[in-house]
Amino acid sequence: MIQKLRKQITVFLWFAVGIFVAFIFFQWGMRFASSRVLTKRQKGIIGEVNGKPISSTSYNNLVAGYMEMGLMEDEAGDSAFYTLVEATILRDFYQTAKLIPSDKEIIEVIKTNPPSEILQDTLFYTNGNFDYLRYAEILQNPQNIGYFRQYEALIRDALPRQRLSTYLLSTVQPTAVINEYLKENTVFTAEYGEVYIENIPVKFTEEELQEYYEKAKDYFKRPPSHLVKFVKFDLSPSPEDERLLVEEAKDILSQIQAGVSFDTLAYRFSDDVKTKKEFGYLGFVKRGDIGKELEDVVFSMSKGEVRGPIKTDEGIYILKCKSKTGNSVEILQIFLRLTLSYETRSMVMEKAVSFIELTKENGFEKAAEGMNLEVKTTRSSRIDGMDISNFIAGAKKGKISQPVPRRDGIYVLMYEGKLPEVLPAYSDIKEEVKERFLDERRKEMAQERLLEVKTDVESGKNFARALKSFGITYRIAKNFVITEPGDNLPTEPAFYGALWAMRDDDLSEPVIGKKYCYIIKCIKREEPGKEQIQKGFADFQLNLWREERDKIFDEWLKSQIASAKIEDYRY
Repeated sequence: MIQKLRKQITVFLWFAVGIFVAFIFFQWGMRFASSRVLTKRQKGIIGEVNGKPISSTSYNNLVAGYMEMGLMEDEAGDSAFYTLVEATILRDFYQTAKLIPSDKEIIEVIKTNPPSEILQDTLFYTNGNFDYLRYAEILQNPQNIGYFRQYEALIRDALPRQRLSTYLLSTVQPTAVINEYLKENTVFTAEYGEVYIENIPVKFTEEELQEYYEKAKDYFKRPPSHLVKFVKFDLSPSPEDERLLVEEAKDILSQIQAGVSFDTLAYRFSDDVKTKKEFGYLGFVKRGDIGKELEDVVFSMSKGEVRGPIKTDEGIYILKCKSKTGNSVEILQIFLRLTLSYETRSMVMEKAVSFIELTKENGFEKAAEGMNLEVKTTRSSRIDGMDISNFIAGAKKGKISQPVPRRDGIYVLMYEGKLPEVLPAYSDIKEEVKERFLDERRKEMAQERLLEVKTDVESGKNFARALKSFGITYRIAKNFVITEPGDNLPTEPAFYGALWAMRDDDLSEPVIGKKYCYIIKCIKREEPGKEQIQKGFADFQLNLWREERDKIFDEWLKSQIASAKIEDYRY
């Protein structure tokens, strides 16, 4: 049983190891290196937080772990870096605030607070209750020391965070939880009219657009920004990578011809995760189920025949026809994915390093021209989905990054400086001006129509008929709560904000949302009775309290990160 518990906790291990290694300083290795020669990265430091180093080893461990979870290399790199930034900030604060538990405290927690896996296991129950004497026997068994060391690591990580969360929560006033409880338990029935804003026709002239631009200049101004130039070295498999993959496919084919079973080779070599687990079994395919390049081969095969290598954009296939039935073919497959080899990646990285050296002599533009690279610019803090805010922070004009490997390329960045606030010319943003003008005008027109409906209803006209007379869609919704209204109800927060303020028979003012405008009539509002509140409020309050605690902790951590001095030597 304890073996099962060990398996349940292994997901935590690679993460915990990465966090732990984040605080190991590579003193012995650094003694042999001259700080005047080696860069931070060469010293094994991938970044710094308030002067505290983040080691390359811990970073690489976490990157590998995230990639095992399915993240791409660049996503895993960003996730790993920010995880270690958070861990460094937290560890530093824990030490300063003396929140780190002592060994004696850890032992006491282990004794009195069994892991949930054990606490929920009925094998430890006596007369329907957890038996702490049986739990004590497990603690005393030397064979279980490995498992409890893992539990100890979890406690060392969780307890300071718990203490910090409790402290932070004690510094703020709790929210008005009764109001939140009522929102989740008050049942409404309402009828409403909705106007889809984009369907409202608007006539306008060029002069009106220009006049609107002049009045709304503040909206169209571009805030101060940073200019970054960059080049990209594409990462794609080379002809040599393709040649080696073909050789691998031919080797597999020779093993099949020598008598090695197809399914065994599929399990060993196939890169298709789904069919690999099924020993290469793809199943019955019909025309249209697979790509044309494979389809022609599949439907020309005879039973038992093996074909390959078959080249596609993604890689190479080796196929075996297991059977043919009518217009279907039963197929086994081995798929070898065409990927970038280590050698090819290294060659591209060497080019990026050479480019950086050239920039020192010739400048960024000429170096790019000499290597036939396109120089692009951005005023954003992101390039192709990559966050470059750490590179920008504190950068001086002319700063050049280290090579930055991403999924499809290696980037080199250069900081060009800060740009002041600017108002683009009308001719440059005419479409943007037009879109905003139309959006505002349509909302005004929708509001005017709904006000006319309101006037008719207040004068005694039936709500549904009043909407119909103006060509506005009528809807009714019964027995819903505003926190979980259901799939067929509006998604606009403004709708539910207005409804929450209404009582039976109230009629709303026009409610302006992002895509729709509404007018609402509250037919019935049923709040929970005293008995229901007494029964369910305690659990609700506890859950809300926990959510509030987590929210406060997250906000606190964000503020710590925002104020920290973070150096990212990956760039």
